Amino acid sequence: MYSKGLVMDYITGADIDNVLELEDNYMFMLDVLKYSKDKKMYDFCSLNVKLNYEFVKGLISIFPTDYEFLDMAVSKYISNKLDFIDSIDSEFTNIDAIHSQELIILMNNMFFTTDDINKYMVKALAIFECVYIKLQIAIEEAKKSYNFKNLGCGFAIIEEDYKDSRIMLDFMAKNMLRRILITDDLSFKDLIYKYYQKCIKKQGVFRFICSYVSAYDTDLSDYIAHNFEIAKEYIDAGKKYVANWDNYQRSLNERRIPLFYQELVKIISRYLSYGNFDLNYYDVEMYIINKIGLNKIIPVDEKLEYTDLRRKKITNIERKCLNELCEYTRKLFSEGIIDSKTDDYDNALVVPLTKKRINNN
Repeated sequence: MYSKGLVMDYITGADIDNVLELEDNYMFMLDVLKYSKDKKMYDFCSLNVKLNYEFVKGLISIFPTDYEFLDMAVSKYISNKLDFIDSIDSEFTNIDAIHSQELIILMNNMFFTTDDINKYMVKALAIFECVYIKLQIAIEEAKKSYNFKNLGCGFAIIEEDYKDSRIMLDFMAKNMLRRILITDDLSFKDLIYKYYQKCIKKQGVFRFICSYVSAYDTDLSDYIAHNFEIAKEYIDAGKKYVANWDNYQRSLNERRIPLFYQELVKIISRYLSYGNFDLNYYDVEMYIINKIGLNKIIPVDEKLEYTDLRRKKITNIERKCLNELCEYTRKLFSEGIIDSKTDDYDNALVVPLTKKRINNN
C-alpha cells in the first residue's frame, strides 16, 4: 500500500526518486487514476501495468461510463494476451483466456443496452455458446463411461473449470438459467402462469425457479439457490406476473370460452351421428357448466329453462358424450395457459436444496 501523500505528489508532479518503479506498479497507478480521475495518467503506466488483469479490471470500476477509454484499455490487454478468435478453438480455460473472458463479460454488463449490439455483447454470446458446445461434447463423452454420473446441462463441469472465477460462474449460470426458463415453446410469463396454481402459489417464485431448474441440472439449481442475484431478474418479473394473475385469468377465459363452445358443438355433433342420442345443446352446456363449476366464468341467460341432466335417465352414448365434454372442459379451464406442452419439470423429482456454498469474490 502506498500513502495518499505519495500518490498526490506523483499527480502534482513533485520530485520523486523511484518514478519508474512506481509506474511499473499496478496498485500505485490505480490509486493515481482513482484520485486524479485523469485518463491521461494511463499513458504513464508501464506496459507491464497495462497488461495486468487486476489493473484493467480496476479501470472499469474507476471509469464505468467511459466506453471509448475502457474499450481501448481492454482491447490492448486482450490483443496482447491472446487472439480471441483463436482461443475459441484452443484451450479455453487457461488463466489468460479466463481473464480475457471476464473483461469481456464485465464490459458487456457495463455497457449493455437493448438498443445497441456492441462488440462485447457479440463476444460474450460467443463465449457462452463456445463453452456450452464444449459442455455438450464433454457430457456425451461422459455417457460412455461405466461410472457415468448424470451431469444434467453440465454445470458441474463449469464449476470445476472455472472454480476460481466468480465472474464466469455467474455468467454461465445466468445464461444457462435463461436457456432453461425461456424456450421457443414457452415464454417465462407463460411458464409462471402454467405452474402458478400447481406450485408457485405455495412455493413462491424463487423456490419454484430452483425446483424447476433442478429437473434439468441439480448443480445449477443448487448454485442459484445459494446465489440469489443470479435469478433476480426472473424473480422480479415472476412476482409481477403473479400479482397480475386475476387479470391474466380474465384474459385467458376470454380465449377459453370460444374454445369451449367450439368443442361442445363438435363433440355433440359427433355423438348425434351415432344414434340413440336425444340431448339438446343447451341442456348439455348447463350440465357441463354446473358440473365443472364455471357459473362465474361462462355467462348464461338465467331466464332460459333447461333440463337438469343429473335427474334425467340417459343412454350410455349420452353418458359417454357428457364424460368426454367434462374431461375436455376440466382440462381447458385448469391449465395455466392454453395449448401448453409438457416439459421435463412435469415428471421431475425435485431435489432438496441442501448443498452449502462459499461465495468467492
